[in-house]
Amino acid sequence: MGKFARLLRTPPADLLLIARAWCLFYRVDWVIRHRDYARWPQWMKIEPGDAGDQGEVDQREREAIARIIRLSEIAGRHHLRPMNCLRRCLVQRRLLKRLAGVRAQLVLGVKTDAGLAAHSWLCVGDDVVNDSPAVTQGYERLAAAGEASARSLC
Repeated sequence: MGKFARLLRTPPADLLLIARAWCLFYRVDWVIRHRDYARWPQWMKIEPGDAGDQGEVDQREREAIARIIRLSEIAGRHHLRPMNCLRRCLVQRRLLKRLAGVRAQLVLGVKTDAGLAAHSWLCVGDDVVNDSPAVTQGYERLAAAGEASARSLC
């Protein structure tokens, strides 16, 4: 089936979420590119309860998380500019909180074995929700704001 035919079969609610994510990607990308870091911390700020420790996630919440991540990935892949992992995480974190009431933890990690590389991903509880655990295991997790030391990878 072609892309256009698949688009026509997409439910309107999913198209609306893709459009919302696309616009949010545009906004996040613009802020990151045009504002100095001191002017965009609200995207990364940690609030009480944002540690991803919201207890057990039920099946309905798991399905909502998977849907939001899947559709926002579509928006990110079809954007005007390439969307890196940080932009993806900031958009998805906001969408999860606003649309599903899920507080995901933004995790930053570094890899130093072959130069310096950084990566970001989202966790809810002990589960990585927007990346492969196999990918995130290669990074050393940095301590989040308010943490004394880095805990094990989620």
